[in-house]
Amino acid sequence: MKIKQIIDDTDLADFSSIMMELRTHIDTHEEIVKRMHTQMSTGYCLLGYWENDLPAAVAGYRVQESLTHGKYMCVDDFVVSSVVRNKGIGSKLLDYLLHLASHENCNKLVLDSAMSNHLAQRFYYGKNMKATALHFSYDLN
Repeated sequence: MKIKQIIDDTDLADFSSIMMELRTHIDTHEEIVKRMHTQMSTGYCLLGYWENDLPAAVAGYRVQESLTHGKYMCVDDFVVSSVVRNKGIGSKLLDYLLHLASHENCNKLVLDSAMSNHLAQRFYYGKNMKATALHFSYDLN
């Protein structure tokens, strides 16, 4: 097992397939890598999890401040490859994020989960996370 920041194009490409399992509306590896680069230029960080030297999970996050939370870690993307799910990898990656958020002096770790993603919600509840808000959106397209 290895967890580290993803900063180079080779690692971005290696993890693009896993990210596409979560972000199914993005059609190509090139597009997802382009979007990750764009977000990285504004403070988005990627954390990769390798198991037996193979990409297994990825988390995209940023450290922010708001009136609601103070300083906090916002996890935008969190996905374990379908090939290796239910082997404790998600738990280890989330524990690492919690450690990192604490190290960054964050008050909270916050993430959104799709209302339809019941398996993810069950996982988060199992990690003692609380559902504290609903995230509303309006499609402008």
